[in-house]
Amino acid sequence: MRINVALATDKNYLRYTFVTMYSVMNHAKSDDIYYFYILTDNDIYNEIDEYICDMKNKYAQCEIKVIDAEPYFGEVTLSIPHITKPTYYRLIIPNCVIADKCIYLDSDIIVLNDLRSLFELEIGGYEVAGVLATAHQIVPEYGKIIKEQVGLYDLNSYINAGVLLMNLREMRRRDFVNRSLRLVENDYPTNDQDIINLVCYDDIFCLPYTYNVQINRLNFEKEQLRNVYGKQDFDEAIKNPCIIHYSTSAKPWEKLNLPYSELWWNECSRVPFYEKLFFEQKNFFIYYSIVINMSAWKKRVYTKRWFKDLRNFKNIYMYGAGWFCNKVVSKIKSRINIDGILVSNLDENVEYVSDIKIIQYSEAISKDSLILISSLKYEKQIFRKLILDGYLYVISLCERL
Repeated sequence: MRINVALATDKNYLRYTFVTMYSVMNHAKSDDIYYFYILTDNDIYNEIDEYICDMKNKYAQCEIKVIDAEPYFGEVTLSIPHITKPTYYRLIIPNCVIADKCIYLDSDIIVLNDLRSLFELEIGGYEVAGVLATAHQIVPEYGKIIKEQVGLYDLNSYINAGVLLMNLREMRRRDFVNRSLRLVENDYPTNDQDIINLVCYDDIFCLPYTYNVQINRLNFEKEQLRNVYGKQDFDEAIKNPCIIHYSTSAKPWEKLNLPYSELWWNECSRVPFYEKLFFEQKNFFIYYSIVINMSAWKKRVYTKRWFKDLRNFKNIYMYGAGWFCNKVVSKIKSRINIDGILVSNLDENVEYVSDIKIIQYSEAISKDSLILISSLKYEKQIFRKLILDGYLYVISLCERL
């Protein structure tokens, strides 16, 4: 059987895209032929050839076609810090893949079972199939924003666009590409995902959770997720996921305590560039393994036991002075003492956040201090800098609300 798989990437995500592709082939049946379509820009044409040759040498049953998607898109608005322009490239897949159907995969994904079961699913006349988006279903405030800003009546079939089964014939018949491209300039909260859900509204088939196990909020809201996906469906998917989607700003090649991060590295260990990628991260991982073993890391934030752990530190700082910092300060200032708000660059017009002084970050701050990261936009960069500067007591609050 021929199975079509499309992906979108740029030079920053190229290696991770191939980790996804290798994971597909590692679990594929030998009699299936996989046709990969990589939608990208022309910046990586010289670099991508080596990756393609290595993969085709290892797997005889795969074909890879590179498609320059950039001409379709000029300047686009990106509302989420860790999302890049290629996220929009999936909108043109019906015009680029001349077939009846296709699977689309994001590049922060690993596949752990044969994809034939997904590809063979019959979705009738629906344009697209996907798994319900986690945050949109269990965070009412977020769901309300999406409905109001995107113009959706409800989110009953609002899917995460990281894994899609695309009915290309039907999408072409309904002029999906042109309808979608007309909306690209709109500043939707979740960019092209909102476009897909708006254009295909009432024409979306919902897939079982196992085909897109999204790790965001997986640690803390399992009961709510069981209500969304169904207890049996959810529990079976957690035990034996077909596709894992690292759907947070942090990725397993950056953070080792994410759910299923060890499985990503296991798949990565089977690619030709594994050693290079691992040694680039080695020193960071050594420090990181110390940090995430802190007692406070293992407790749910804002609980009595969490605050009790924090009070063991003589000095506590927050790093990041934006709106998210204000939100965090309102939750914790009455429970613990904050010595200051750290920033990388001082703004002379802003000196305090809720009566807590803003301070220029420097390595003069005691290494025994606890630092709580409260910057959504620069969380990854701050975390890495602090650890490599030798601060072992660091907690990121950005994904723990």
